[in-house]
Amino acid sequence: MKNVLVVDDDLAVRRLIRMTLERLGYSVAEAGTGDKALTCLHQSGQDFCLIFLDYTLPDLNGERVLETIRQDPRTHSLKVVLMGGLAPSLPFSALLGSHLADSVLIKPFSSQEVIQQVNHLLTPSAHGQ
Repeated sequence: MKNVLVVDDDLAVRRLIRMTLERLGYSVAEAGTGDKALTCLHQSGQDFCLIFLDYTLPDLNGERVLETIRQDPRTHSLKVVLMGGLAPSLPFSALLGSHLADSVLIKPFSSQEVIQQVNHLLTPSAHGQ
């Protein structure tokens, strides 16, 4: 079974993504803070194929979590969808341009948009494989 980590301090967002992904056959782990996300990545023993990561978290912001993920040889190649509201102050373009984030999902979003992100990032034919 493929494992996905959902990181958001909003329980409703985590629940929407969890329910959507479980219907697709994914196993979903959740974290409400950046620190818990990093702990889960490094100590859970699970191999994750994808992370949905909120940019605005109560402790570490999503950019810092993303930088830590990319610097660690165990997690640097994970696909990451960065989530957040549409605000001029959020550096989504820069994070995509620097290849830190693989995709961006603007809140609010639907379960169909979650499915589109998964299909885009995890379907082999989408990458010419």
